[in-house]
Parts: sequence; C-alpha cells; structure tokens
Amino acid sequence: MSPITETPNYKVSNVVLSQKRPFTISEVELELRRMGNELQQELIKKILDRLNDNGVVVKNGGSYSLSIYDF
Repeated sequence: MSPITETPNYKVSNVVLSQKRPFTISEVELELRRMGNELQQELIKKILDRLNDNGVVVKNGGSYSLSIYDF
C-alpha cells in the first residue's frame, strides 16, 4: 500500500489548495510536472470535478477557483 502523499488525489489537491487565483486544468498539470509528477488531464479533471462536487472548488467556464479564500 502506498502512502497517502503518493496518491493522485493528494497531489492534485496539494496544488489546488495552494492557488491564490483561478486556474485551469493545464496549469495544474504544468505545476504537477514541475514537481515531478506526470498525471493525465483526464485524471486531473475527474479529481477537480470531485472537489467541485464537495464544495472545495468552483468551476467557472474553463477555469476553477477555490470556493473560499481565507488569506
């Protein structure tokens, strides 16, 4: 069993929760690559859709943003 920090959900959530402005799937993919993680856009989209369903992010057209900014 792999540690939770190695799961795609954790990796995408880590990038998403560090965003201070709206972002796209491509931007998340690029940031993951910079961190040495290769995830396909389809998987990133599924994870973002789940975060949207859970109220963590909001989808606005082709971009996403955190639902609550606390900074």
